[in-house]
Amino acid sequence: LTVNRRAAQIIASAQEKDYGDVHDLGDASFTVVDRDGGALPNGETVNTVTLVSANGIDASTNADVGTYTDNISVTPTSTSDPTITGSANFNQENYTFGYGTGDLTVNRRGQSYLQWIAGYSLDDSGPLVDSDQDGLVHLVEYALGGNPSGVQRSVRPTLVEAAGAPGDLLFSYRRLRELNSGDGSGNTGDGYSIYGINYTVQATTVLASWASASSILAMQVEGVPIDNGDGTETVTLRMTLPNAADDRWFLRLQIEAD
Repeated sequence: LTVNRRAAQIIASAQEKDYGDVHDLGDASFTVVDRDGGALPNGETVNTVTLVSANGIDASTNADVGTYTDNISVTPTSTSDPTITGSANFNQENYTFGYGTGDLTVNRRGQSYLQWIAGYSLDDSGPLVDSDQDGLVHLVEYALGGNPSGVQRSVRPTLVEAAGAPGDLLFSYRRLRELNSGDGSGNTGDGYSIYGINYTVQATTVLASWASASSILAMQVEGVPIDNGDGTETVTLRMTLPNAADDRWFLRLQIEAD
């Protein structure tokens, strides 16, 4: 009775990095597909493989932005030079592996606060300094797309009553815009984070105590973000006030550095 090697495939997963970064491919970004399309038999697993980036794109700090198709490959294993490990009594000698490649994407590099503030000639570039005395400290100017050097622009949030919907308020504010899909995370108006900045809309009826607007008001995103063409976008939230309308409501935008 002859027991033959079993066919299976190891496929490198797609990965991404920002322009200028050195990227570690690691040894666990892959999938294993048995010949029958499922997992390996007997609960066996492949835990690690050796991944290689063609032309060293993973380690390059000057590889241009774009998707490098089939750039990541799995180094084939052999009896004399094993390149994979496994568990649950996995033995590579029981398999004949085929290998699939994965793409490596180099994303545009997001601008940090330090990079942004370095573009201005200021006596003090601290995030809580207000060089132009307009009531907005540098960190807030960065988050809203302002200019800390004295050029005035209307970047503050706005609040208006929604037309035709008494009791509904429209709160609009600017935020940093994604350069690459996935750069931002979280929910709009409730802890959205991008490029080191966190945005939360807060509400209260008593100025001494504030809470996330989403926790005390019905809040929903109105329309789609509007690209301002300067690295920011404007988002609008609709707030529906409670029926007991005798209270005065106040809204504000909280901006924090992650």
